[in-house]
Amino acid sequence: MQKKQMNKISFDTIFSDSQGFKEKLNIKCYDLDLPDHIVVENVFPQQRVRHRKRQFDEQSEPQVLMQGLDKFKVDTFRCVIDQISISLNERFSQNESLIADVQYLHSSYFMNIKNTMPPNALKLIGNFINVDFTVLQNELLSFSRIFPNIIGSISQRTSNLINSTKSKVIETDIEVENDEIRDVKFVNE
Repeated sequence: MQKKQMNKISFDTIFSDSQGFKEKLNIKCYDLDLPDHIVVENVFPQQRVRHRKRQFDEQSEPQVLMQGLDKFKVDTFRCVIDQISISLNERFSQNESLIADVQYLHSSYFMNIKNTMPPNALKLIGNFINVDFTVLQNELLSFSRIFPNIIGSISQRTSNLINSTKSKVIETDIEVENDEIRDVKFVNE
């Protein structure tokens, strides 16, 4: 729900809302007879375009400066991205040891987990659930060994099931034949 609403928010709607807020605020400031320097400006300030003297053989054109609104968009975007980056770093840097333990639970690491898992891995998780971390490591290692058999395409799983039932049928047929042979031997004796 929240993600859908975030997709609907655009800079243009925020800008139009802020324009309405600015106009209402300016009307109230005029009604209160406040000094002019308190009034909010209607437009963004325009930067003066500097024209530097070009050399005789210079080919490049001077850089075009952004309009006030475009500059505000870019600066606001940069501030938002910086704030997101800072808050994510602050939020997840406190849980580095937990993240280090949880990464071993991801299935992409199961192939090399025996070689890559350090001796003190899963210690924090073990402390949280009051289980010895060596027991957790052993369980994870045994699960990582059987994981490739569990996961796979439906056709692979189906063929594995069919092959296992065929082998069970063949084994039971062999056992029945062996039993019959034993019975025949007992009868002859």
